[in-house]
Amino acid sequence: PVLDICRHLLDAFPRCKNTLKIPGVILLDRPDILSGSKPVNCILKFLDTLLPRMQFIVNLSEKNILLFPNHLKQKQLHLPEKKTTPLKKQPVKKVTPGSIFVIDIDGKLPNLALMKLSSYYKDKGRKVLLLSNDTCIKGAYKIFASSIFNKPSSAKSIKKLKKFYGESLILGGSGVDISMRLSQKVEKMPADYTLYPELGNRAIGFLTRGCPFHCPFCLVPEKEGKPRQVSDLDSLLKRKRDKLILLDDNILSHPRANDFLEELASRCVRVNFTQTLDINLIDKEKANLLKKVNCSNIKFTRRNFHFSLNDNKRLEQIKENYNLFGFVAKDNVEFVCMYGFNTTLAQDVERFRFLRSLPGAYVFVQQYQPVINGSQPRLENFFDEKVDKNINELIKIVFPQNMKSMEKYYRWLSKRYSHAFNKVHMGLVDTIFKYNNRHRKGEYIATLSGTRKL
Repeated sequence: PVLDICRHLLDAFPRCKNTLKIPGVILLDRPDILSGSKPVNCILKFLDTLLPRMQFIVNLSEKNILLFPNHLKQKQLHLPEKKTTPLKKQPVKKVTPGSIFVIDIDGKLPNLALMKLSSYYKDKGRKVLLLSNDTCIKGAYKIFASSIFNKPSSAKSIKKLKKFYGESLILGGSGVDISMRLSQKVEKMPADYTLYPELGNRAIGFLTRGCPFHCPFCLVPEKEGKPRQVSDLDSLLKRKRDKLILLDDNILSHPRANDFLEELASRCVRVNFTQTLDINLIDKEKANLLKKVNCSNIKFTRRNFHFSLNDNKRLEQIKENYNLFGFVAKDNVEFVCMYGFNTTLAQDVERFRFLRSLPGAYVFVQQYQPVINGSQPRLENFFDEKVDKNINELIKIVFPQNMKSMEKYYRWLSKRYSHAFNKVHMGLVDTIFKYNNRHRKGEYIATLSGTRKL
């Protein structure tokens, strides 16, 4: 019992510096039976010493109640006082009359359109204030808001902004209207980097826009059209910036892709291809050029390649293209894998197993988010008769990097499984909580439907 208690405490409070001094309540049902030949009063004395801030509620036989130490009966445990920290008042942003508000509703990256709008209006002598999510402040001359994603949380923020700002709100972004464009005057403006000082010496922008393919889950072909060049490195790397977050939709599909890669390599630009590279378009020349480019992660703390793999088509060809790079196990090659669109569980397992076979490759998963007027998920046949076997195979696929990302897929899968079969797949749940947040495992199980059929 003592070891059990300590194990549960350590699991529940992994970051606590002194777990044995945590206050709480422990229920002991017939510890006299559990203690075997050892007198129960010895066990209780030991627990009282070991856990001085615990309140014990004990159920004993009549015989052992008589043997219960009197000094323990008389002891009382005072409840700890709740410490209340006064809420810090958020500083009120000062609004200069005639200011322009630009609102970044849901972007995970600095919003380039808002940065250009800021430059445009600052050039006209206006003050520009960047707000986030659904911030509502009075006193603006004009309000521009951008929503990148078409998801419930964004819709909620948009509703609030519309209610507060009314017709003064000018709303755009891929999550709202893919046909809306900045005016040519604004589009030609340089980005205002003072809006996002966290960028430091990183530049952000497009060399090219557009993509020739028409993937059913993607809005780029409709929004941007065919590939075209929209800028150059000199324009993007002004003010001595040597790190570039490149937002291009599919740079490798542009006819001058090799020229762009050659220039990036020769100028020693550290570049993050944040929208990933199309591995289907890789040939020997492109692979050699990309190996010369200093490809980095978004924080520019390590060398990193970014590809995507959203289905199971042409896996053998992808393997051949991948092998042109000569990657080894210590390399960092991230594959963004979409799920929840039109693949089955068996196909997902095959895809992850395939990536695990590639040296240096690991997975970053993203759930499909329907775009405006886009295709809805097609998951009617997601599970087949081998569902349990497939899940058991899935949880055996372990990547040396970024397994935290795979937990998102496990959680999504466990909820679909529970909903479909009215039971919990405990092997999958055990895998989710194998390393992180073990103390929340029971709470998570309780959120799944059909928990009665464990």
